[in-house]
Amino acid sequence: MNYGLAAKERPINEFSPMDSGIYSHKILDEFSKYLAKNSIPWREIEKDYIGRSVNQISNELVKSRAGYILDSSEKYRYLYTRLNRSLVDSIYNMSKQIDKGHFEPRGFELSFGFNSAYPPLKLDLDGTRRVNIIGKIDRLDTCKDGDREFVRIIDYKSSAKEIDLTSLYGGLQLQLFMYMNAVINADKTGKLEPAAVLYSNFSNKDLDMPGLADGLALSDEDLEKKLLRENKFSGLIVNDKEIMGHLDKDLGAGASSDILKLELKADGSVYESRTTSMYPEEFDTVRTYVMNKSREICQDIYEGKIDISPYRKGASNACSYCEYKSVCQFDPSMKTNSYRDIEIPLGDKSNKCKPDSGKKAAKKDGLGRYSDIIGVLAKKNKEGGLTSGD
Repeated sequence: MNYGLAAKERPINEFSPMDSGIYSHKILDEFSKYLAKNSIPWREIEKDYIGRSVNQISNELVKSRAGYILDSSEKYRYLYTRLNRSLVDSIYNMSKQIDKGHFEPRGFELSFGFNSAYPPLKLDLDGTRRVNIIGKIDRLDTCKDGDREFVRIIDYKSSAKEIDLTSLYGGLQLQLFMYMNAVINADKTGKLEPAAVLYSNFSNKDLDMPGLADGLALSDEDLEKKLLRENKFSGLIVNDKEIMGHLDKDLGAGASSDILKLELKADGSVYESRTTSMYPEEFDTVRTYVMNKSREICQDIYEGKIDISPYRKGASNACSYCEYKSVCQFDPSMKTNSYRDIEIPLGDKSNKCKPDSGKKAAKKDGLGRYSDIIGVLAKKNKEGGLTSGD
């Protein structure tokens, strides 16, 4: 309906959450370009400077578009003033996150595709067809350490979001790993290594203070630290000592990170139940599964599989917010209509195996926090004819 017939709902003259996301991405992209053009380091920018720059960029953006909704009434002018204040807080928080580690932004809004920063991802289907996957990466950070170079992918969201491996298994949350694959596969040196795939919430959380006195009792440094902790990245990081040290240079044994969901035990090892991390070989297994799952989806499209079979995962399903419900008229009470349930088959003991990379596991038993799920994905990779060791 969307990509074939290009059917759309009747447009309403409003500033939707999607419009807000597009606006925020545009401001951030222009701000980052200005820093790069003037060789201004992210670590050195002050909040006042961010405020002046955001206001200037937004004014130019609004005035350059005749009839732009944000300049159509006092209500929307007030809205975009609030949006700008939130953006200033988000960008300032971003600069502090960058200052906490050794990673540096390489680019924002980077495309992979034809005539782009990176080539398209190529998927061979049945030996006669090839699909080119294109996309745009919100932010790409890198960090060099001798002969090693690490890559961090960051995707901006207007609300909190986590990586759900069950959704990934069902083909619903492949985006971040596809971005990572696009960058790693384009590297001709073979030196790039994944470090993390992360979500960053554009809408910063306010500080949670029991009372005014509690806020006044905190120093500026403590307030800044608390703000960072309230707005941590979410996502998955690679369980590698060097990588983690570069992601948060201030993290020590027996402490938790101010910017990531990462905590170390007193002996310096990762506190896995409180950390969203994977060993390098496990991360590679997920990256490979994402490629295989994408190829499977593309093959289904070529074969004309357009069954009315929306996904269902627990209490949520694809119909909840679908704008095409009146067209497809899916009705689960009819025998011919059924949901496509997404569930990882963890009950199968044969799935409890090591990752499929062929590398020596980081732990003696080769198992991490997500070992059962990784075992399922590794088995699927072998069935798909491609493993991360190939």
